[in-house]
Amino acid sequence: MIAAVAAGLCGLAWGAGLTARSYVQKDLFVSFDGIENAGVGAHSASPRVWADLSGHGNDGALGMGLVWGAAGWSNAADGQPVTLGLPVSQVLASGRTFTVDFACRPAQQTARGCFFSQFNGMDPKGTFAIEHNSSINRKCGGFRFYQEGSRINEYSVNAYALAEEEVTLAMTVGAKERKMFKNGLLADTPAKRTLSAIPATIPCVVGGEPCRPQMAFRGTFHAFRLYTRQLTEAELMINAA
Repeated sequence: MIAAVAAGLCGLAWGAGLTARSYVQKDLFVSFDGIENAGVGAHSASPRVWADLSGHGNDGALGMGLVWGAAGWSNAADGQPVTLGLPVSQVLASGRTFTVDFACRPAQQTARGCFFSQFNGMDPKGTFAIEHNSSINRKCGGFRFYQEGSRINEYSVNAYALAEEEVTLAMTVGAKERKMFKNGLLADTPAKRTLSAIPATIPCVVGGEPCRPQMAFRGTFHAFRLYTRQLTEAELMINAA
């Protein structure tokens, strides 16, 4: 039933012309699109910022070394690819309930990197990271949700993202559990672990983290969306489709 709904809505979206507005809009706080990277209906080969299409003005500051194509940016070097302003951290800190939903193609599964992170070393406590190739076997394409000062969530093989795999990934973050979705389908729900307070004073980075340039994502990012609530599996299937 969910698949049928997603397929039907996807067909309507394509028929009407698929845009960043075709995705779930309710409680969308940051919306980055690789095609409309310079604003609604606009693409640039060398944008000054990654334009936020949500209407909240959360444009992303671009790091060095990004190469833009028709459907996103690619990175092969150390750095902080896309840095968000403190209003984003303040919203995450105030609610501690959100969804990160993104489409990408990792270039490797042999080194650690971050899809989305606020981790800034040991101080302050509570900074988080959604890491790639950071499980016990760091050459597996696996994930973990890490938070300084709390326990770590590891994710099963169902959620792995392999090198050169085009994939849509999402994580719904709540006070007790962090569910991982792959291509719109629930991939893993680890044991419940309480989320610590998230600091409002440390910026978040898409495709990296604030303190270690070597944790930059290698590969291509097509889109990134941040919601201020936990999306349902039906909604994530629509976005993935």
